[in-house]
Amino acid sequence: MLQGAPPPKRFNESLGILPVPDLVSVGVLLILAGFAVLVVHALGGKTDGEGRVKGGGVVMIGPIPIVFGSDMKWASIAIVLAIILIVVAFVLYRV
Repeated sequence: MLQGAPPPKRFNESLGILPVPDLVSVGVLLILAGFAVLVVHALGGKTDGEGRVKGGGVVMIGPIPIVFGSDMKWASIAIVLAIILIVVAFVLYRV
């Protein structure tokens, strides 16, 4: 750092009067909002009596996708999402 230079600002104040928070603050707020939605749904959610949930997901460990699903339909959807994630990663982070 140069002598007499002002310290770097934590917020970007170039967009107006209100400071714009950094991406870490936005991420923390999104996580807290997600937890709030889960709590509200758990406390006031209605069930249809069947109680079955279907779904799937992808866990990316480096370039290797780990796909899971409750049935073949959701596992197939998760595989397609994994392929999309891999293509996006190659496009954005090509060397």
